[in-house]
Amino acid sequence: NLREHGSELADFPYPSRLADPLYRQACWGFVTRWQNDRAYKHAYLRLADELQIRYDLTRWAVGLPHSVGLTLRATFVNVQEALWTHVEQCLAGLETEDEWRNWLQGHDGPIGARADDFWAREGRDPGWRLLVLARDLLTAIQGVRRQLDRWTKPGELLRDYSERWYCIDQDYRRLREALDAAPRAHDRLRERCARSYGDILRRLNDRFCALLEDEATWPPQGLPAQDTFWADVLAARGRGQRIAVILVDALGGNDLVTVGPT
Repeated sequence: NLREHGSELADFPYPSRLADPLYRQACWGFVTRWQNDRAYKHAYLRLADELQIRYDLTRWAVGLPHSVGLTLRATFVNVQEALWTHVEQCLAGLETEDEWRNWLQGHDGPIGARADDFWAREGRDPGWRLLVLARDLLTAIQGVRRQLDRWTKPGELLRDYSERWYCIDQDYRRLREALDAAPRAHDRLRERCARSYGDILRRLNDRFCALLEDEATWPPQGLPAQDTFWADVLAARGRGQRIAVILVDALGGNDLVTVGPT
């Protein structure tokens, strides 16, 4: 029940244990229902941990062509680990942001499938979910880079950032939280994404400042007005009520938080 074409791979170590081709899809459907059953999936976990020792597929999994290995369905957790080792070897050869992004985007489907498979949902994911988060971040950063020179007014930049490109901050926060919670360090992935995120923040700040300097009038046209803020806050405040106001510098990379009573 590993994969429909499992018996077609000449070096599969246990061909006699495969179901006949006629029944493989039905067998896999049964396994999938078993894995997704809340009442009985724990029995599958126990049996899978026992069977992966009896039928060791790790060497076979590592030796598979890359295009095949990444598409294996969720079977044994040691197969996940073996495939992850193979992926780490690929990641070790990536240096630039373009190389990382192109590799992640080029393996988008298989990586996404593994990040959402049975073992990942059971908290035994060696890092597939991290690759999905890194792909989202680097793809968004590429989009901002392409947009930088197209902004001609500071209001345009703020509008697009508030409507769309703030996602790079969300993506980086999610990735950083996932990295901090991961059982492994993933140092190269962490470093690559931190460098790319820091670089795009600096470029955004520089572009915003340049657009402000080019404005002939002040305040620049198109910027959202904040002249009614205090009036709105005071109008909504009950008698004797104290309110804390938090100001966040979202474009600076480092949050500047000021709290004070009104």
